Amino acid sequence: MGGSEKRTTLWIAITGGVYWSASVLFLTLWRPMFGAEAQGDATMRVVLWLFISVTIIALLAIYKQFMRPRVQQGLAAVACAATAAYVALPFVASMGGGSAVVVLVLHGLHHALLIVFWGLAYVSLSKKEAERVVAVSLLVAFLVYFLGTLIPIGAWSAPVAAVLRAVGAVPFMLGTMHLSTCERTITADGLAALVPFYLGRVCLGACMAPLFFFAALPVGDLAPNRFVSIGGALVSALLLIASSRQKGLRPSVLRAAPLLILGALFAPYLTSTSALTHAMWVFCGVVSWASWISLSAAQLSDIKEQMGLDETFLAISEKAVVITALFIGYSLCTLAFGRSDQLPVAWSEYWPLFEALPLYLSLTMCCFQFATLVDRKRQQRLISKGLVRAEDQARLARSALAERYSLTEREKDVFELMAAGHTRPRIREQLCMSDGTVKTHAYHIYKKMDVHSREELYALVEAERAKVVDQEGDRLK
Repeated sequence: MGGSEKRTTLWIAITGGVYWSASVLFLTLWRPMFGAEAQGDATMRVVLWLFISVTIIALLAIYKQFMRPRVQQGLAAVACAATAAYVALPFVASMGGGSAVVVLVLHGLHHALLIVFWGLAYVSLSKKEAERVVAVSLLVAFLVYFLGTLIPIGAWSAPVAAVLRAVGAVPFMLGTMHLSTCERTITADGLAALVPFYLGRVCLGACMAPLFFFAALPVGDLAPNRFVSIGGALVSALLLIASSRQKGLRPSVLRAAPLLILGALFAPYLTSTSALTHAMWVFCGVVSWASWISLSAAQLSDIKEQMGLDETFLAISEKAVVITALFIGYSLCTLAFGRSDQLPVAWSEYWPLFEALPLYLSLTMCCFQFATLVDRKRQQRLISKGLVRAEDQARLARSALAERYSLTEREKDVFELMAAGHTRPRIREQLCMSDGTVKTHAYHIYKKMDVHSREELYALVEAERAKVVDQEGDRLK
């Protein structure tokens, strides 16, 4: 991994944790103090979730474009612009009757674009990097969260949280960093394996919906214990320093991730049981949300390589599925309980059940999927030698094809990267070529090998690799 890639990975790990903690603080202690017209009415909240869902689905239609650095830069720029406009709203003079709509649109764009951006950021990591980066992001999120409970933000809560969520996108907007993506083609087996994965995400979104609906109800003032917050910040900082000296994360930690999140979020409020009781819905919704985004960050990098799926499609489609399921569930809750900000008295005896069941289901699903991820990683470690051998076989196959078709040295370099799934902008950057030069080499490679598309090139390499495997088998007989 080059120096620029290491800096990008470290930046994602740190600012991704800041993004997570800002979202948690925004939903708990830093509950928004402005834009009440868009926040207070249940119907407006339904429209907000609908707007976020539709925006993400619209971005899914152009998912292949996000493999281009310039499009990534544009996504970051629009997200930062929406954030800046959202933050500037309190300082703008009276906006008249359309203020609620403006708040809703800017709020929705801010969340939708950043959800997609951070999804792409984490899924761009290799499966080896993702595990460690998620661990660092969680520790950074815990540290910033505990420090955030010590700072009286007041009316600045929404602007500060918005800025913290978007700060990680700034270098990508400026073009000093970009996400590394590879073009892959999905197989029939991989597509079939995605069905239960997406069904699980639908269930997760549906479980989060009632939690977010009831979390929007008015709660009393939250008063975190400062000593607990200071202790939590110190422990998080020490764990962060300790993790920097380790090469990896113990798999057992991933299994307990949702429970660690639960404990960390509740810790500053354990001495104030009355406030904690009134805010139970808020914390339940936050725990499920934080568990999902950490699960998503850890799991998608693994799935993209196992199933051979474009990471851009995987990242955006997974977010679209969860947010759409959440929107549908939220709408059903609004229809069931009405538009009032208070629950009907007739439902009061069922409140404990409504509190416990969605949280139990969402945490169970997150723990199960984390456990599945850990088991898969263990299996991968057991067959790591076989995977190394397979990579050696692929390298031998590419070398044999390059010699057979008399590729020049520069064509060989381009061919190696093309066969590995790298996009043209990525090849151009790695080999320090112009776009036209890459196109010329690609044209010559296609012509010499008598192929007409990437798919045909991949098939040719795979057929050659199969021959290498057969030759190794014959030698062992």
